[in-house]
Amino acid sequence: MQEAQQEKLQWFEEALRMASHPTTKKLQSVLNIKLSDDIEAAFSMVGHLYNDKDRSSPFYEVQHRDVPNNEGAYFYDLFTMGVREGLRSAYYFLLQFLHLTEMVKREAATIVAEVKPSHSGSLGIPAPTLNANYEGFMLMSRATLDRLNHAIKYYYQISPKKRISNLYQLVDELNRNYTDNPRTSGLIKAINRHNTYLSVQFAGQDRATERNRLAHQEYVEFALPNIMYSSEGFIRVVLMYHGDLPTDASEELTNRFNRLKLFILDILNEFFGTV
Repeated sequence: MQEAQQEKLQWFEEALRMASHPTTKKLQSVLNIKLSDDIEAAFSMVGHLYNDKDRSSPFYEVQHRDVPNNEGAYFYDLFTMGVREGLRSAYYFLLQFLHLTEMVKREAATIVAEVKPSHSGSLGIPAPTLNANYEGFMLMSRATLDRLNHAIKYYYQISPKKRISNLYQLVDELNRNYTDNPRTSGLIKAINRHNTYLSVQFAGQDRATERNRLAHQEYVEFALPNIMYSSEGFIRVVLMYHGDLPTDASEELTNRFNRLKLFILDILNEFFGTV
């Protein structure tokens, strides 16, 4: 008995030493992706609503319904481990893209400074690392929205047999069958407020949107990151949209993430009252 207690004490001491080791702290720093304070605060409030068993929260409502397959803990995880971590992954790909873009600008500037080209053009260098992070960002942005759609469907107990695959279809379903729920109006208003952003993600499921082509069909050549230079020495990483009009890639993807983030914050506020 005493030997077993000593062994447990040894395990505990070893665990403490490993947790406090400087390399462990370094690994924690490397492996963590901190979201912005407003997002962290919103999800922290969601956590408080769940842990405090707030009777006004959707978690309490789900937990106390007399229906099968209605688990409050699972519903909570759909938001914290689903939506939040999807947003974190999208942010990671964005950060990687921005880091690589700055490195490309810095290194390409030395080429232009030494060669002194008389005309603007493209370096013509394949950029699969930039493209991998671009695709990762695009796909995880949409995955975050799809996870949100699933979480809301779980709250309303919408049958999986109904093919509600995106938030636009969800709005139609809520308008048809769930207008008596006091949370429905706010959710629909929030989705409609962000129509400009969401239309890029969902409009035309029957036609090839940028995200759908990436996820289900092909390599999207027109959207590949392209390294452009000018005779004045300016370096840009661009995406080609609207015909041949180049769009600054860093600005475009940062703007897309900010719109995704604002939409998630708006939904959390309407659904949970997090602000």
